[in-house]
Amino acid sequence: MTKVVKVPASVTVVTAGAFADAVGDALAQYDEVALDLAEVGELDLSFLQIVTAARVHAAEQGKQLRLGSAVPETVEGLLVRAGFIDADRDFWCAGAAQ
Repeated sequence: MTKVVKVPASVTVVTAGAFADAVGDALAQYDEVALDLAEVGELDLSFLQIVTAARVHAAEQGKQLRLGSAVPETVEGLLVRAGFIDADRDFWCAGAAQ
C-alpha cells in the first residue's frame, strides 16, 4: 500500500522540519510513499534537500519515494534554478506520466 504525504503549501528553511518529519514517519511505516504536490506554493532548497535525502534513505531500506503527480510550475522553477531538473529528470518528471 502506498502512503500519500501531502506537501504543505510552504516548505522553506523555517517550516521544513514538519515536512521532513512527515516524510520520515511515512517511510518508517510504509514501503512506498508518494508526495502530493497539489498545495505547493512556496519552496526553497530545503524542499529539495529533504526529498533527495528521503529518496536515498528509502532506497537504502528497499523502499520507494515517488511523486504522486507532475510537478507544478513552482517546483519546476526551483528545480531549474537549483540545477536539479537535468541531474535527475527521471525522478522529477516521472510524476507527469502517472
